Amino acid sequence: MPSAKELFGQINDGLKDEGIKKQALKKGNAIFSFDFKGAGKYYIDLKQTGVAGEGAAPQGKKADITLTMDEKTFLDLAEGKGNAQKLFMQGKIKIKGNMMRATALGDILKMAQTEKAKL
Repeated sequence: MPSAKELFGQINDGLKDEGIKKQALKKGNAIFSFDFKGAGKYYIDLKQTGVAGEGAAPQGKKADITLTMDEKTFLDLAEGKGNAQKLFMQGKIKIKGNMMRATALGDILKMAQTEKAKL
């Protein structure tokens, strides 16, 4: 199982494909921030640049949606081993911001990772 840092690198690589980036920007239309409870913060800018990186948000910007969870929960979700809605109801995922936008994130992550797997 990769670390969150490795996974965000894969997502960033997947978003370099212009077709995927265009779809992700249209579907996401937000800056997503991930807080892994002391294990780091990462973001995916699906509002303008289509880039993923370390930190709460790109420099000079702020997140529209912040998801807080432990790193293992995120990695399980990314590998399809967890149900985000169930984990949210159990309090293992906390969402600050537009919850409906957050629901689009699963599809976006799959798109970006699938493209990386092809490389």
